[in-house]
Amino acid sequence: MLLRRITQHVKDQNWFAVFVDFLIVVVGVFIGIQVANWNEERADRVLEAQFLKRLYEDSERSNELAGTLLGRHSSRFGALASGVEKLEADKPQPLTDEECIAIAGSALHSNALPSLPSVEELRATNGLGLIQDAEVLSLLSNISQTKNLIDESVAKRGRYIIDPVVNYSKYIKLTHYYDDNEEVRAKATCDHVGMRTDQEFINVITVNLDYQDLMTRRILSVETAFSKLRERLKQLVNPNIKRDSQ
Repeated sequence: MLLRRITQHVKDQNWFAVFVDFLIVVVGVFIGIQVANWNEERADRVLEAQFLKRLYEDSERSNELAGTLLGRHSSRFGALASGVEKLEADKPQPLTDEECIAIAGSALHSNALPSLPSVEELRATNGLGLIQDAEVLSLLSNISQTKNLIDESVAKRGRYIIDPVVNYSKYIKLTHYYDDNEEVRAKATCDHVGMRTDQEFINVITVNLDYQDLMTRRILSVETAFSKLRERLKQLVNPNIKRDSQ
């Protein structure tokens, strides 16, 4: 109908009417596009809200797992550092069970850091563009970069790590036992006198100590990043909850 009107106005050379009809068409198209964009934006924001809620739940679990991993690694590193100090002391000092097992396991590492399944899902579908909050995007990038640093550190520094259990079995004897949950555990017996008089062994354990310190610091960085992400998401998912730092 509008097309017939425009055609008739052109035939009649009623240019003002043609202009009005053209303006009506342009405004109608513009409004249609705006409505479509608004509906798409609203749908995206609904999806974003759903994703942020899932991400918040993931971040809570990951933060808890990272904290547990950090606690275990820090405890093991503390025992290792204490044991190395005793071996380097002027006078012989017996090692505790914790120090002995830490020295025995000084070549071990754990790079199985917690992940965020919801983020992996969005990356697979190129859906990260849904997130509008710059702080969340920055924190996600920080977590990814930190985890990559850990993997690189493990690959590079791991080449210089020597397993004392395998290479210095004359100083370390392992036996097994079952804990209260019937799980197999290792018990180590250390010859601290022989260890402290063997400079090669001291060199190996010192390198391993530095390696474990690096791993502890990297895990701390990941745990801190997860904690910051969780707090930011708490603000977005539950805007009435104040930040812990406030």
